[in-house]
Amino acid sequence: VGGEIPAMYPSCDLFLAPFLATLARDVLAALEEAGCDSEPNTFLTTFSLLSSLGIGLCGILILLGSRFKLANLASYLPFPVLCGFFTAVGVYLWFLGITVDTGLTVGQVLSSKDNLQLAVTHHGPSFIAGCIMKKYAPRSPFILLFAVCAIVIIFYSVMFVTGTSVEEARHNDWMWSSHDLKLQHEGFNPPVPF
Repeated sequence: VGGEIPAMYPSCDLFLAPFLATLARDVLAALEEAGCDSEPNTFLTTFSLLSSLGIGLCGILILLGSRFKLANLASYLPFPVLCGFFTAVGVYLWFLGITVDTGLTVGQVLSSKDNLQLAVTHHGPSFIAGCIMKKYAPRSPFILLFAVCAIVIIFYSVMFVTGTSVEEARHNDWMWSSHDLKLQHEGFNPPVPF
């Protein structure tokens, strides 16, 4: 899906974006295979239904887990195993975010200076926000909101201080252009922020 479903704002590699992009790709492939790919409403209905079904199933599993106290089973797992698991999940999400953003694997990004610069430009701010949240999140529950807002404010402040216009930022791959924000199917393009 790569460049076909871009993030909407600077450093926007949200937690669910890789999964939703994969779901969108799979839905489009299934619709093309079934011969229904020309109908945008079919895609949106299928995608919305599957997303809702996934969220609903997760909610049911969470309720069942809390009802039957399944979290207590984690007390039998060694702490290094839990840390390794959650670290691997975090790294995997980060790799997926880079793949969705650039359309390339992490190995391909690291092997080219231009691809690496693009990935650092797009994902550096979110990495810094993650480090800030890791350090300060235990102190305040509002740190997530502050970190997300601060990254966007810093981004536009850098543009203002350096005199960079929106067009120059798009040209230098700081932001996505309106062309990048167009999907192959004209019926369900994401809203353009500017």
